[in-house]
Parts: sequence; structure tokens; C-alpha cells
Amino acid sequence: DDKYKNIYYRIIEHPWINYNPNERPWKKPLSIIIYDSNFQFLGETKLAEEYNLSANNFIITKEGLLIRKETNNEDEIKYTVFKLKEK
Repeated sequence: DDKYKNIYYRIIEHPWINYNPNERPWKKPLSIIIYDSNFQFLGETKLAEEYNLSANNFIITKEGLLIRKETNNEDEIKYTVFKLKEK
């Protein structure tokens, strides 16, 4: 629930790509689906794989949707800001 824009986000994990149980990292492509306050579909955006994002950790702010980037450094937390664009 984005109280700043009166919309809802849904993070979707798509099926595995190039899945090999012996190799890591395993990646699932992600999308963000956006609904208005009446839960009417507004749009879907597929996220580029190079972002290496986590679908389990996001924060809604005035600036946009922050989605955590996965890193190899356990002492570091990084987020990417996604901003909603009007069509």
C-alpha cells in the first residue's frame, strides 16, 4: 500500500531461468504489478535481471519503491529506487 500515491504494488517472481541445481546464483525474473486504490490493474514492469534484486525486501517511500539489491558483502545493504511514471 503506497500511501503517498494511493496505489498498491505486487512483486512477482517469474519461473526460473537457466536453472541448474549445481550452480548459483539461481535467479527468478521479477515484475512489479501496480493497482489503483480500487485494485484496478494499472500496469506491469519487468525488472532487468542485472539489478539482482530481492523480492522479499522492499520499502515504500515518498521517493518511490525501494527494492533491496543482493550483494556478496554481508556488511552492506543496498537499495534501488523505482519511481512510478504516468502514462
